[in-house]
Amino acid sequence: MAENLSTALQITVIGMGLVFGGILILWGLMSLLLRLTTPKDEITEVPSTGDAATDEAYAQKRRVAALAVAIALAHERDQQKPQPFPMPPTAIVSAWQAVMRTNQLRRRGTR
Repeated sequence: MAENLSTALQITVIGMGLVFGGILILWGLMSLLLRLTTPKDEITEVPSTGDAATDEAYAQKRRVAALAVAIALAHERDQQKPQPFPMPPTAIVSAWQAVMRTNQLRRRGTR
């Protein structure tokens, strides 16, 4: 009996080791592929022309873009609010169902 239990535990440990080893290998492969295929972010600096009017126009465009993003996010947030549940177009039990149920109850009679 103890030998069977020992064999079962050995098989369990070996199986779990293989599973977790496979998971770790897949994790390593995914991180390696991610490093190899992700494009590097290049930092682009805005060329400063030294012209105050151009710099002011650029700052104005950035403000307008930020405002547009803020409005879009606020509109999206309002759309995500729960809407009131619409009332069903008919009653839960239609007139036809009520008549048919009444007929069935009448056929059964009183008990």
